[in-house]
Amino acid sequence: MAVARIPGRHAGAAQGRRSVRSRLRDLSDINATVLATVLAIASLHVLGAVLFLTSNASGETAGLSRLPLDEAWSRLVYARSFSESFTLQFNSSGAEAGATSPLWVALLGFMAWLFGVSSDGLPALAKITGIVFGAAAALMVYRVTWQVTGRQAIGALAGAVAAVEPHFAFASVSGMEVTLFSALAMAASWAYLRGRHRTAGILAALTVAARPEGLLLALLIFGSTVARWMWRREGAVLKKREDVIELAYLGLPSLLLVAIGVTYNWSVNGTPLPNAYHVRHQDIGLFPVPNMWNVWLGYFHQLPFMYGLAWIVGLPVIALGGWSIIKRHRFSAVPVALFALALAYAAAVVFKRPAEEWMFADRRHMDAAIPFITIMLFCGGVSAWQLIRRWRDTRTTHTDRERRVLHGFTIALGIAAFVAPLLALPFHWNDLTWDYSWNSRNVDEVNVEMGRWLEENTPQGALVGASPSGAIGYFSGRETIDIDGFNTHEALRSTPLEYAGERNVDYLVAFRSPYVDSVPDRPVEHETVVSLNTSLQSNVMRAYGPVMPQDDILSPSDVLLQFDSTGLALIDMVDVGNLSAAFAISEAKHDYGLDGQSSSVDRNVRAAEGVRVDDDARVFNGAEELTVASLPGQPLTIVKRYDAAIGGMVRVFADGEEIGVWELPRQEYFFGESSFEIPAEFITENRTRLRFEAIPTRLAVAGNTFFYWILTPEGATPEELRLD
Repeated sequence: MAVARIPGRHAGAAQGRRSVRSRLRDLSDINATVLATVLAIASLHVLGAVLFLTSNASGETAGLSRLPLDEAWSRLVYARSFSESFTLQFNSSGAEAGATSPLWVALLGFMAWLFGVSSDGLPALAKITGIVFGAAAALMVYRVTWQVTGRQAIGALAGAVAAVEPHFAFASVSGMEVTLFSALAMAASWAYLRGRHRTAGILAALTVAARPEGLLLALLIFGSTVARWMWRREGAVLKKREDVIELAYLGLPSLLLVAIGVTYNWSVNGTPLPNAYHVRHQDIGLFPVPNMWNVWLGYFHQLPFMYGLAWIVGLPVIALGGWSIIKRHRFSAVPVALFALALAYAAAVVFKRPAEEWMFADRRHMDAAIPFITIMLFCGGVSAWQLIRRWRDTRTTHTDRERRVLHGFTIALGIAAFVAPLLALPFHWNDLTWDYSWNSRNVDEVNVEMGRWLEENTPQGALVGASPSGAIGYFSGRETIDIDGFNTHEALRSTPLEYAGERNVDYLVAFRSPYVDSVPDRPVEHETVVSLNTSLQSNVMRAYGPVMPQDDILSPSDVLLQFDSTGLALIDMVDVGNLSAAFAISEAKHDYGLDGQSSSVDRNVRAAEGVRVDDDARVFNGAEELTVASLPGQPLTIVKRYDAAIGGMVRVFADGEEIGVWELPRQEYFFGESSFEIPAEFITENRTRLRFEAIPTRLAVAGNTFFYWILTPEGATPEELRLD
């Protein structure tokens, strides 16, 4: 097999000094087949993008004006700011550290300024730019695959598959920076593969500016260079002036941009990292094996190459492709072979997402890896075919029939290595175009519509607190603070609702939830609703108006809101979390204790329409115990006030005997009440020791309690025990 020669570093440098005339002469000599292939691959990607833009699965097409993710509107807020003042501002109040893709934002803003694109035209500009870079990434797949396999036809097929891969096509019309990031990463990897280290260093730095994860590529390039030295020498020793120059070419541009980014973030939010890191990051650890499984199931297993049972062929072929690239090109091929794995590791370390919840909002962090995976898939297919042929040539056959059967079996295996991972492509096209159409409609009907309502129905100087804030900030024309902290760094020090209260926002805009609905004294001014929710946190977004005191304030012990106590008498109460309460209902009176870690919280929120309660609680991840009044031989009914926005489960014990599991359901408002009955046979004394062990669930990893009421049948209660 003829393999294209890879120019060395000096050859690449010499080529870089060629005259413009010689370069133009090379362009005029481009092979017609190559030109036709380039046009075909680019056209395939454009066609795929058009299919997404014109899909009417939701009843409406997204076209060039609708975006499938609210965060894309956040990008356009920064791009508009850059086009107007060459600054990265979400509001006119000052710079923000919310743009995790400064190169994308600056590129869109500069083009908008250069071509006079209005605010209405920015979404179209973002989509067209994404399509262009998506086509560029697919063409890079063609060129790199051709180079590493030495077969133009295989390169063309790989480029075509990358061009029509539906997840990547989705990303190219999302208004996000995915394809820019991917194209730059591909270009940097190719330059490094060819020994053009100066170009590779500059492109790697631009990749860092496109997304923070670009630093992984820069580290792979730099690390593989050091590894090459250690392999060929006695340690990574700088022996020549050329060594220093090589490291400077590869590392200094990225280091410079990282330093600029760290300095900028520090000047804005006081940390070296952008706002998004602090909002999303969870303490998962450096070896997140369980979360890597979530990344596999939620992302890789959903790609056409590894969907369903296709992974049985696709995964080994891709792994074989990565190995064959490194085996053939050694250290210079490490970025191509390992970048997808590095992205997966970063995703697993930074944020935790259950496998069943992965949508485009999460996929976009990984979609830049699709061109790299495609290269490995086709390189692995070529290597698999070569291994199969070698195996066939070692078989002994005695008759023509045996030879024909063996030959046919060999061809079938070879075809399976290429075809099996691609069988799911048509099904994914159907699913993802449907998804894109509905996601775009969701964001337009809810987020965008709410932004337009605020523009038309609120005072000019109104302060809006929003979650999420992208489309609200883009369309409302009002100062918009992001209470989640993505685009308002001051919100990082508080919870969203606490920060909204601290800033005394005039309008609070958020998806409906028990937490937001429970904010006291804020009337609902407007709401937007989706007919079918495919991507939003809720199908209803509400605008809550200025604070107007109207809710009745009750003390913690005043009311049993949801529980019907007919036929029962109250014999005891426990004000959990309030040691200063009347002694009869305090923790001390009931010998209250906690196992495991615990904390205290205080909430003054709605418990029902027009009613709010000010109460404090204990949150615990182990168990809580308390002793309450009881009547021997009579059942005991326990009523608990808890955080009904998350619900939860606890295992109940009475005097050491396990009674059962108490499920605490989610309810409409923050405060909820639920009851649990302990049968009479477990009540043997006039004091009963209760134990509640928290059972972690997906929504509630710890237990929480605000207040307990203890009741027993009314007629059976001695008068001296009654507290009502």
